[in-house]
Amino acid sequence: MKTVADKMVKISRLNFVRNFATLSSGQAIATLIPILTAPILGRLYLPADYGVLGTYMAFGAVLATIGNLQYFKGVIVDKQEQEAIATLALAMRIPLVISAFALGIVALIPWIGPASWSSGALWPWFWFLPLTILMSSQTAALQAFANRQNRYSFMSRLQIVSVVVTTGLSIGLGLLKWGAGGLMAAYFAGQFVAFAYVVAGNREAFRLARRVPVADMRAAAVRHRDFARWTTPTAIIEQVAMAFPIYVLGLKGGMLDVVGHFNRARSLLALPVQMFATAIGQVFFRRGAEEIARLDSATHLFYRLAIGLTAIAIPMFGLLYLIAPALFVFVLGPNWHETGEVARILAPVIGLQFVAQPLTKILWLHGYQRLDFLMSTGFAGFTIGAVLLATQFIAEPLNVIIAYALAQGAMYVAFLATAFWIAYRHRHLRGEPAVP
Repeated sequence: MKTVADKMVKISRLNFVRNFATLSSGQAIATLIPILTAPILGRLYLPADYGVLGTYMAFGAVLATIGNLQYFKGVIVDKQEQEAIATLALAMRIPLVISAFALGIVALIPWIGPASWSSGALWPWFWFLPLTILMSSQTAALQAFANRQNRYSFMSRLQIVSVVVTTGLSIGLGLLKWGAGGLMAAYFAGQFVAFAYVVAGNREAFRLARRVPVADMRAAAVRHRDFARWTTPTAIIEQVAMAFPIYVLGLKGGMLDVVGHFNRARSLLALPVQMFATAIGQVFFRRGAEEIARLDSATHLFYRLAIGLTAIAIPMFGLLYLIAPALFVFVLGPNWHETGEVARILAPVIGLQFVAQPLTKILWLHGYQRLDFLMSTGFAGFTIGAVLLATQFIAEPLNVIIAYALAQGAMYVAFLATAFWIAYRHRHLRGEPAVP
């Protein structure tokens, strides 16, 4: 006879599958649009155009992690609704300060001199970085609140709206021969529409957050200080390590065409990660928090995810490794042969990321933010060192990317091993059966 706890676990699993299906359906549509339009965009833009966009996005991604000091994650794990609103208010106010500070830094760029950036095509776009920080950070906070409320249909539509605007405008401006400016304008438009949509969909939460007293926000800052103290530097370090080939090749080397190949290959290969792994990670983080609150463990959910993700990743990315060079030329056009070679190098790494990204959420769920920080710091240093050594001693850009891929692959393997150790440790402490 099943106990009440067994029935609750079964209901939780059914909810997980239903929520994942809802969110991943939006991910699927948002992923298919760039795939279906890639042949058009590949013939409207050159690799160097994507090099400008990729370099800007590399800076924007790092700064966005600082935007609200990762306090948006606290919105999901707060037990009381009032506490979550206070954390939301904090996560939406911090970006105002960070954006103003970023604007001051960008204002110093002309004093440093455009020549120091290796390409005059890049630094004027940096004036938009404060706006990117503000919109992306507040969007993340409001999206986390929607996640807390299990509003996965809303989150699914948000992804579709943003991609439709960005892709449609990219095609239109590409037909007008805007070049890199077309890609940048479409990127900003997508960010703005996503921000406006998520604000409109969370009007009540937005209203309540505006009225939160300073004392409640201060309490939220103390309650979730580990996200600011450990998770924020961890996210910064990870983003810097992931984008380091772009910094080296795009800024120091002035190889915007190589950056374009690297950025395009990585973004297209990462579409399955966005389509499935991100959705799974968001749902797992929420459901895992619920199961830990109720059962003190999310081990059953973790093991089932590990099996399913591995079963998808091996054939998908194995096939991409085999056919990438021919596939990218066929889809994007003759200017993108080198992109296929880069994609072959990156395929095993993205496959590991596909599995690791959702599963390593277990570190946050069980409070291992400090371990996450220490590991991320170590492997970021390892990745940066590998890229610098390759840049210093190997002239061929593809070998720099190989060094990056090997370092990132080692990192994902280590994180997966740590995630399994944490799952095993907490199963063992609770005396759970070995097979979920």
